[in-house]
Amino acid sequence: MRKNGFALIATMMVLILIMPLALVGAGIAIKSRQDATRDYWKSRTFYAADGALEWALAGLERNLFWPEMAVGDSLYLGRFNLGRVYGEAWIVREGVDSVGALKTFVLYGRGFTIPDFSESRVSVNVVMSARPPWDLYAPLVSLTGSRKNGVAGIMEGHASCPLGEAVAGIIAPDGSVSESGDVIQPEDSVGWLDGDPPLVYDSQENLIDLLGFDEWPYVRDTLVADAETPNKKAWPYVPLAEGKWLTIRLTDDGLGLRSGHNGQGILIVPGDLDIGGGFTWEGLILVGGTLTINGDVTIQGSILAGLNIIDGTFASTNPIDMGNGTVHIQYDLCAIRESLMHGNLISSEAGGWRQIK
Repeated sequence: MRKNGFALIATMMVLILIMPLALVGAGIAIKSRQDATRDYWKSRTFYAADGALEWALAGLERNLFWPEMAVGDSLYLGRFNLGRVYGEAWIVREGVDSVGALKTFVLYGRGFTIPDFSESRVSVNVVMSARPPWDLYAPLVSLTGSRKNGVAGIMEGHASCPLGEAVAGIIAPDGSVSESGDVIQPEDSVGWLDGDPPLVYDSQENLIDLLGFDEWPYVRDTLVADAETPNKKAWPYVPLAEGKWLTIRLTDDGLGLRSGHNGQGILIVPGDLDIGGGFTWEGLILVGGTLTINGDVTIQGSILAGLNIIDGTFASTNPIDMGNGTVHIQYDLCAIRESLMHGNLISSEAGGWRQIK
């Protein structure tokens, strides 16, 4: 009996000694499970946040929303769910340089669970640059040359914006610029031709290489435009005063544009173009074929013509015909950049990615 009592006491003492160890072990096991669960959901929310950030960056690069944002604006982009895990993104516009060349944004991605017991946040700084996707700059770049009758008007390479910026007045193939039938040489003093220098010649082959506009076939055929116009009656007329920048593709070869077709943005012409009669444009005019200009015409920005030579789809050597009218084309870097920013011809550079929660 005494032995049984001693065994009971011994058993109780062992249980008393083991109990704390068992409780500690159970606590460790519970904590490990909790940590594993927390890590699991944390990783899920992290990947959701990262996915939301990548989605937002893709939208930014496709130009889905950012041009309309003013400095300081914040825009919620949307939410998606992966079962119990959700991802969402938003964007903040931070700044712009003095002439609109660069726009800086911060993209935020957030991943979270419902019920809310886990959350992750990530962000990335992005700079959008509207550098033209070519490397020759002038009021008029023609791969086939240019002819003009009379001395009215001006090709102005001294930019209206930013002040102080100066480029060539005309860039064209060797000996392809003329006035009233006489070929103009780079050293000639021509009243309507101004720039730094006024005239640049090179071989057509070299100009194509120097221009470096390999994207032209994509821009001509594939780039998504705000409007496709089969004829001038379908013109998406928007007064300049409204400040609406558009990318317009003209699908009717040889279409004539006059004063009722004024606008701003990127004008893409796969074939030939005839403009005159008070036509005014701010931004870029990209012409695949031959350009004819008659009457009073004002362009703030730049014209590139004869571009179909780049991929061999335009064999004509007809130069730009500027006729007898008062043609005023002034290089405007600000208008060019705004056109590119509101079109899809942009590039982006993502800065440091960081996890903020």
